[in-house]
Amino acid sequence: MKKAIILLALMLLAAALTFGDEYYGFGTAVNFFNDNFPDDKYIRRQVVTNLVFTFNYFPEGGFLGVYSMLSLGSAAHITEQNERETMFARKADDSAFKVTVSPSIRLQAGSKWVFPLSAGPTIIFATENTSERTFASSGTSSGAIETKYRYQSISGGLNMNLAVMLIPSKSFFMTTGVSMDGIFLRSEKGEMRMNYRTTHNAKYENVRYSTFNVMPFFLLGFRIGGTSEDEHSEQPPTE
Repeated sequence: MKKAIILLALMLLAAALTFGDEYYGFGTAVNFFNDNFPDDKYIRRQVVTNLVFTFNYFPEGGFLGVYSMLSLGSAAHITEQNERETMFARKADDSAFKVTVSPSIRLQAGSKWVFPLSAGPTIIFATENTSERTFASSGTSSGAIETKYRYQSISGGLNMNLAVMLIPSKSFFMTTGVSMDGIFLRSEKGEMRMNYRTTHNAKYENVRYSTFNVMPFFLLGFRIGGTSEDEHSEQPPTE
Protein backbone atom coordinates (compact mmCIF):
# COMPACT_ATOMS: atom_id res chain seq x y z
CA MET A 1 0.00 0.00 0.00
CA LYS A 2 2.81 2.43 0.87
CA LYS A 3 4.52 1.83 -2.49
CA ALA A 4 1.28 2.52 -4.36
CA ILE A 5 0.76 5.81 -2.50
CA ILE A 6 4.36 6.89 -3.15
CA LEU A 7 4.00 6.04 -6.85
CA LEU A 8 0.80 8.06 -7.14
CA ALA A 9 2.40 11.03 -5.35
CA LEU A 10 5.33 10.97 -7.77
CA MET A 11 2.93 10.91 -10.72
CA LEU A 12 1.05 13.91 -9.40
CA LEU A 13 4.30 15.79 -8.85
CA ALA A 14 5.56 14.96 -12.33
CA ALA A 15 2.28 16.05 -13.90
CA ALA A 16 2.33 19.36 -12.04
CA LEU A 17 5.71 20.18 -13.58
CA THR A 18 4.52 19.67 -17.18
CA PHE A 19 2.16 21.49 -19.47
CA GLY A 20 -1.28 20.02 -19.94
CA ASP A 21 -4.67 19.42 -18.36
CA GLU A 22 -4.95 18.11 -14.81
CA TYR A 23 -8.30 17.06 -13.34
CA TYR A 24 -8.56 16.45 -9.58
CA GLY A 25 -11.89 14.95 -8.53
CA PHE A 26 -13.44 14.00 -5.20
CA GLY A 27 -16.79 12.38 -4.54
CA THR A 28 -18.73 9.28 -3.56
CA ALA A 29 -19.47 5.91 -5.10
CA VAL A 30 -21.37 2.70 -4.42
CA ASN A 31 -19.62 -0.58 -5.18
CA PHE A 32 -21.56 -3.78 -5.96
CA PHE A 33 -19.60 -7.03 -6.05
CA ASN A 34 -19.60 -10.74 -5.24
CA ASP A 35 -16.74 -12.53 -3.50
CA ASN A 36 -16.56 -15.95 -5.15
CA PHE A 37 -14.44 -18.67 -3.48
CA PRO A 38 -14.99 -21.73 -5.74
CA ASP A 39 -12.98 -24.17 -3.59
CA ASP A 40 -15.30 -23.46 -0.65
CA LYS A 41 -18.42 -23.18 -2.85
CA TYR A 42 -19.01 -19.89 -1.11
CA ILE A 43 -20.28 -16.53 -2.42
CA ARG A 44 -20.46 -13.29 -0.45
CA ARG A 45 -22.38 -10.34 -1.93
CA GLN A 46 -21.47 -6.85 -0.75
CA VAL A 47 -22.72 -3.31 -1.24
CA VAL A 48 -19.93 -0.92 -0.30
CA THR A 49 -20.06 2.87 0.09
CA ASN A 50 -16.87 4.66 -0.96
CA LEU A 51 -15.06 7.96 -0.83
CA VAL A 52 -13.26 8.42 -4.14
CA PHE A 53 -10.36 10.57 -5.32
CA THR A 54 -9.42 10.62 -9.02
CA PHE A 55 -6.71 12.23 -11.09
CA ASN A 56 -6.55 12.63 -14.86
CA TYR A 57 -3.64 14.11 -16.75
CA PHE A 58 -3.45 14.81 -20.48
CA PRO A 59 -0.57 16.56 -22.25
CA GLU A 60 -1.51 19.83 -23.94
CA GLY A 61 -3.33 19.08 -27.18
CA GLY A 62 -3.05 15.30 -26.65
CA PHE A 63 -5.72 12.63 -26.29
CA LEU A 64 -3.60 9.98 -24.50
CA GLY A 65 -2.92 10.54 -20.80
CA VAL A 66 -2.83 8.98 -17.33
CA TYR A 67 -5.69 8.10 -14.99
CA SER A 68 -5.53 7.14 -11.31
CA MET A 69 -8.14 6.44 -8.65
CA LEU A 70 -8.00 5.98 -4.89
CA SER A 71 -11.10 4.76 -3.07
CA LEU A 72 -11.78 3.94 0.56
CA GLY A 73 -14.95 2.07 1.45
CA SER A 74 -16.85 0.06 4.02
CA ALA A 75 -19.58 -2.55 3.46
CA ALA A 76 -23.12 -1.38 4.15
CA HIS A 77 -24.89 -4.62 3.24
CA ILE A 78 -23.56 -8.20 3.13
CA THR A 79 -25.21 -11.51 2.31
CA GLU A 80 -23.54 -14.88 1.93
CA GLN A 81 -24.43 -18.09 0.16
CA ASN A 82 -23.34 -21.71 0.16
CA GLU A 83 -24.67 -24.66 -1.82
CA ARG A 84 -27.93 -24.79 0.12
CA GLU A 85 -29.04 -21.36 1.29
CA THR A 86 -28.48 -17.60 1.47
CA MET A 87 -28.51 -15.46 4.61
CA PHE A 88 -27.36 -12.11 5.95
CA ALA A 89 -23.72 -12.15 7.01
CA ARG A 90 -22.52 -11.11 10.41
CA LYS A 91 -21.41 -7.49 10.47
CA ALA A 92 -17.68 -6.90 10.39
CA ASP A 93 -15.70 -3.75 11.09
CA ASP A 94 -14.23 -3.66 7.61
CA SER A 95 -12.42 -1.33 5.23
CA ALA A 96 -11.20 -1.62 1.64
CA PHE A 97 -8.60 0.57 -0.06
CA LYS A 98 -8.35 0.44 -3.86
CA VAL A 99 -5.57 1.83 -6.05
CA THR A 100 -5.85 2.08 -9.83
CA VAL A 101 -3.30 3.56 -12.23
CA SER A 102 -3.78 3.23 -15.99
CA PRO A 103 -3.43 4.90 -19.37
CA SER A 104 -6.40 7.00 -20.42
CA ILE A 105 -7.92 8.22 -23.69
CA ARG A 106 -9.71 11.56 -23.89
CA LEU A 107 -12.58 12.01 -26.32
CA GLN A 108 -13.77 15.59 -26.51
CA ALA A 109 -16.94 17.29 -27.78
CA GLY A 110 -16.16 21.00 -27.90
CA SER A 111 -14.71 22.67 -24.82
CA LYS A 112 -17.43 21.65 -22.33
CA TRP A 113 -17.70 17.88 -22.68
CA VAL A 114 -14.92 15.33 -22.17
CA PHE A 115 -15.23 11.53 -22.20
CA PRO A 116 -12.24 9.89 -20.45
CA LEU A 117 -11.85 6.15 -21.04
CA SER A 118 -9.21 4.12 -19.21
CA ALA A 119 -8.16 0.53 -18.62
CA GLY A 120 -5.35 -0.90 -16.51
CA PRO A 121 -4.35 -2.78 -13.35
CA THR A 122 -5.97 -2.35 -9.95
CA ILE A 123 -5.09 -3.52 -6.43
CA ILE A 124 -7.45 -3.77 -3.44
CA PHE A 125 -6.28 -3.96 0.19
CA ALA A 126 -9.02 -5.08 2.59
CA THR A 127 -9.24 -5.63 6.35
CA GLU A 128 -12.05 -7.18 8.40
CA ASN A 129 -12.36 -7.27 12.19
CA THR A 130 -14.99 -9.54 13.72
CA SER A 131 -15.69 -10.81 17.21
CA GLU A 132 -17.50 -13.73 18.83
CA ARG A 133 -18.92 -14.08 22.31
CA THR A 134 -18.95 -17.38 24.13
CA PHE A 135 -20.30 -18.09 27.59
CA ALA A 136 -18.28 -20.03 30.09
CA SER A 137 -19.11 -21.08 33.61
CA SER A 138 -17.29 -22.72 36.45
CA GLY A 139 -18.16 -23.70 39.94
CA THR A 140 -17.61 -20.18 41.25
CA SER A 141 -18.29 -17.79 38.32
CA SER A 142 -19.73 -17.44 34.83
CA GLY A 143 -19.69 -14.82 32.11
CA ALA A 144 -19.14 -13.94 28.46
CA ILE A 145 -15.76 -14.20 26.78
CA GLU A 146 -15.19 -12.11 23.65
CA THR A 147 -12.73 -13.34 21.03
CA LYS A 148 -11.59 -10.97 18.29
CA TYR A 149 -10.50 -11.99 14.79
CA ARG A 150 -8.64 -10.07 12.09
CA TYR A 151 -8.67 -10.94 8.38
CA GLN A 152 -6.60 -9.23 5.67
CA SER A 153 -6.51 -9.68 1.91
CA ILE A 154 -4.72 -8.31 -1.14
CA SER A 155 -6.54 -8.69 -4.46
CA GLY A 156 -5.55 -7.76 -7.98
CA GLY A 157 -7.02 -7.61 -11.46
CA LEU A 158 -8.01 -5.24 -14.25
CA ASN A 159 -10.03 -2.04 -14.10
CA MET A 160 -12.03 -0.23 -16.79
CA ASN A 161 -13.35 3.27 -16.18
CA LEU A 162 -15.94 5.05 -18.35
CA ALA A 163 -16.86 8.64 -17.50
CA VAL A 164 -18.67 11.72 -18.77
CA MET A 165 -17.16 15.03 -17.70
CA LEU A 166 -18.88 18.42 -17.87
CA ILE A 167 -16.62 21.50 -17.69
CA PRO A 168 -18.82 24.58 -17.07
CA SER A 169 -15.78 26.79 -16.47
CA LYS A 170 -12.05 26.58 -17.05
CA SER A 171 -11.29 25.64 -13.42
CA PHE A 172 -14.25 23.50 -12.38
CA PHE A 173 -15.74 20.20 -13.58
CA MET A 174 -18.36 17.59 -12.71
CA THR A 175 -18.15 13.98 -13.74
CA THR A 176 -20.19 10.80 -13.48
CA GLY A 177 -19.44 7.33 -14.70
CA VAL A 178 -18.87 3.73 -13.81
CA SER A 179 -15.73 1.90 -12.71
CA MET A 180 -15.58 -1.87 -13.30
CA ASP A 181 -13.09 -4.38 -11.88
CA GLY A 182 -12.40 -7.94 -12.90
CA ILE A 183 -10.50 -9.42 -9.94
CA PHE A 184 -8.85 -12.83 -10.29
CA LEU A 185 -5.88 -12.77 -7.89
CA ARG A 186 -6.16 -12.89 -4.10
CA SER A 187 -3.91 -13.57 -1.14
CA GLU A 188 -5.36 -13.74 2.38
CA LYS A 189 -4.09 -13.78 5.93
CA GLY A 190 -5.68 -14.15 9.34
CA GLU A 191 -9.10 -15.41 10.33
CA MET A 192 -12.29 -14.82 8.36
CA ARG A 193 -15.32 -15.59 10.52
CA MET A 194 -18.44 -15.73 8.38
CA ASN A 195 -21.41 -18.05 8.79
CA TYR A 196 -20.39 -20.25 5.85
CA ARG A 197 -16.64 -19.68 5.61
CA THR A 198 -13.85 -19.63 8.17
CA THR A 199 -10.09 -19.39 7.61
CA HIS A 200 -6.96 -19.43 9.71
CA ASN A 201 -3.72 -18.38 7.99
CA ALA A 202 -0.71 -17.22 9.95
CA LYS A 203 0.79 -15.72 6.79
CA TYR A 204 -0.48 -14.64 3.39
CA GLU A 205 -1.70 -17.58 1.32
CA ASN A 206 -2.98 -17.55 -2.26
CA VAL A 207 -6.58 -18.66 -2.74
CA ARG A 208 -8.81 -19.28 -5.75
CA TYR A 209 -11.01 -16.23 -6.06
CA SER A 210 -12.91 -14.16 -8.58
CA THR A 211 -15.25 -11.19 -8.63
CA PHE A 212 -16.66 -8.58 -10.97
CA ASN A 213 -17.16 -5.19 -9.33
CA VAL A 214 -19.40 -2.42 -10.67
CA MET A 215 -19.03 1.01 -9.04
CA PRO A 216 -21.11 4.01 -10.22
CA PHE A 217 -19.63 7.31 -9.04
CA PHE A 218 -20.24 11.06 -9.01
CA LEU A 219 -17.42 13.58 -8.54
CA LEU A 220 -16.80 17.30 -8.31
CA GLY A 221 -13.38 18.75 -8.88
CA PHE A 222 -11.04 21.41 -10.13
CA ARG A 223 -8.98 21.66 -13.27
CA ILE A 224 -5.48 23.04 -13.71
CA GLY A 225 -4.17 24.03 -17.11
CA GLY A 226 -6.17 24.16 -20.29
CA THR A 227 -5.47 23.53 -23.92
CA SER A 228 -5.02 26.22 -26.48
CA GLU A 229 -8.38 25.17 -27.94
CA ASP A 230 -10.08 26.19 -24.69
CA GLU A 231 -8.33 29.54 -24.68
CA HIS A 232 -9.36 30.30 -28.25
CA SER A 233 -12.96 29.27 -27.58
CA GLU A 234 -13.19 31.74 -24.68
CA GLN A 235 -11.96 34.73 -26.72
CA PRO A 236 -14.64 37.01 -28.19
CA PRO A 237 -14.95 36.99 -31.99
CA THR A 238 -13.00 39.67 -33.84
CA GLU A 239 -14.27 41.67 -36.79
